[in-house]
Amino acid sequence: MNLAITLVFLVGGILCLVAGLRRAEWETDGWRTVFAGLHPVNLAVYIAVPVCLLGLWALHGDHLAPLALCRAHLVLLTGLAACISDIRENRIPNTLILVMLAGWAVTTLPEFFIDVQGAIVELLAAFLGFVAGGAIFLLVYVISKKGLGGGDVKLMAAMGLYVTVRNVFPVMLSGCILAAATGLVLILTGKLNRKDPMPLAPFLYAGLLLTLAFNL
Repeated sequence: MNLAITLVFLVGGILCLVAGLRRAEWETDGWRTVFAGLHPVNLAVYIAVPVCLLGLWALHGDHLAPLALCRAHLVLLTGLAACISDIRENRIPNTLILVMLAGWAVTTLPEFFIDVQGAIVELLAAFLGFVAGGAIFLLVYVISKKGLGGGDVKLMAAMGLYVTVRNVFPVMLSGCILAAATGLVLILTGKLNRKDPMPLAPFLYAGLLLTLAFNL
């Protein structure tokens, strides 16, 4: 059953991402969007979806409950969409965050009809992950005087809901370390100025991938 769930998310995810990429390029390039599928960045996205989803199934498909697998696939797909938006537009739409929250609710509420006690425990863990992820990034947002984007705060809170308090700190820590290391290299090589903005979502997504790969 978990393989069937993975394939459904795989097809649906690719279709949604293709539609989103084509729409964005149509608005800027008009008829040239016909060739959008050949763009290297788009090809990388099309490849990333099956690699991430099938990789997750291969690593954890034998022991994850179907609803838990659905949540993992959802956060992978929406997280990838956040990366694309952050790289292209330097923003993460509120609509995407709402989709993440709605997807989590839809895949979590049925668990109360299966195992009420277990569902309550997971709900508490998810809520604490949401608060921890959002609160820490909100504190950085305030201290840095908006040096951190508001979209990053909301994205980290939403990710915390999915990975729960058990894994939210590894996601944050690994993502921030990767971002800091990359930023330092770019500054030292003269490709980035200290005041230049750098999208954080791709690094948080990398932290998410590492956490889902080893900590589920």
